[in-house]
Formats: sequence, structure tokens, C-alpha cells
Amino acid sequence: FSFEVADYYEYKPSEKFDSIMFCSALHDLPDPLGALQKAADELLNDDGVVVISHPQGANHVIQQVRSNPIMVRCPLPTPEQLQGVASEIGYEIALDPVSGDEAYLAVLKKKP
Repeated sequence: FSFEVADYYEYKPSEKFDSIMFCSALHDLPDPLGALQKAADELLNDDGVVVISHPQGANHVIQQVRSNPIMVRCPLPTPEQLQGVASEIGYEIALDPVSGDEAYLAVLKKKP
């Protein structure tokens, strides 16, 4: 088990990871699709997974986008959006997005 802090877009790991977790973070990044693409191309083992979560849920993030669009640029992906993104970057959905007022959770894995 390891934990590292770095600029995500510039980070070059010495070895690949089993999982990458975006906890209350994906929607804050300047390029969420690019962040997922980097995970797929450079950071994950072949059987690795990406976890996208937000403990306050998708509705909370939508409110953040409305109230502060400079800092929070996009909402969390809907199931349809996530499927499109997953297909585009060579992933499949391992756990459909669970979303509500209290939480958001989705898991992606590389296609075999």
C-alpha cells in the first residue's frame, strides 16, 4: 500500500497502480476526461480499476457548479455520460454510478 501526492497531470510513477480513486476530485480537475485517459494509459495495471466517488452526491456537485463555475467546472458524470467516456478511453463500467443526494460512486475497469 502506498500513497503519493503530486501534480496528477505531470506525475510519472515508477510502477503502475492497482487502483486510482478520485474522491471528491474529478469534477474539480481542469480536464476530467484527460485525467481518466491518463489513468488508462499511464497509471493503471491491466487489471486496475478507477473509483469515482463523492460523499455528498451528484446533486451537491451540480449546486457547486452553479454557485462557483470557475472552481467547479463540471458535474459528476451521469450513467450515460460515464458509459460514453468509458468507451472512449477503453474502459467498461464495473459498477454503474450510484447517485443521490447523499453519495456518488462509480467504478471503471479496463476492457479485457
